[in-house]
Amino acid sequence: MLEVIQLDETSFLHFYSEFLDKSTADEIFIHLKSDIDWRESYGRSQKWPLPRFQCWMSDPNVKAKLYQKEPAMPWSSQVYGIKNKLEQWLHSNDIKLTFDNVQMNKYRNGYDEADDTDKNIIGSVSFGATRKFVIKSKLHLTHGSLIVMSEDTQINWIHSIPEDSSIVKSRINVTFRKC
Repeated sequence: MLEVIQLDETSFLHFYSEFLDKSTADEIFIHLKSDIDWRESYGRSQKWPLPRFQCWMSDPNVKAKLYQKEPAMPWSSQVYGIKNKLEQWLHSNDIKLTFDNVQMNKYRNGYDEADDTDKNIIGSVSFGATRKFVIKSKLHLTHGSLIVMSEDTQINWIHSIPEDSSIVKSRINVTFRKC
């Protein structure tokens, strides 16, 4: 089910709770847990490791501003498939955008969740344990769900997934971006 939330005059959140069916989401989650070279990353200060593992994939020659200093990995066929599905979905909903990179975060449990405040349009797909997404309304990012933050959403609105010690299962977030 698609829900479009207008946060203010220029900020929109598109939430699609069943972007991927459970079987497809399960297959991709297994791929992400098993086949991806997850890396420890450091925050802006570069002194302390972030409480999650990260990696990124991109088109050739993309220069993204990320915490990771390692070069991008090539697209896996599964992640590239999500990218294509997302772009087709966006185009069918009159959002003319393509993505050239993806940042992926692997959260071991509810303690690893952290804010993400980049300032561009993103498409974010969640896999694994359900987490509460805090913005104007309370959404729960379920296995296979999609959030698209468009227009000025990331500029005008702070968003986060709060730490939750009751969650012991992992979650992987796949966030598509355009440099």
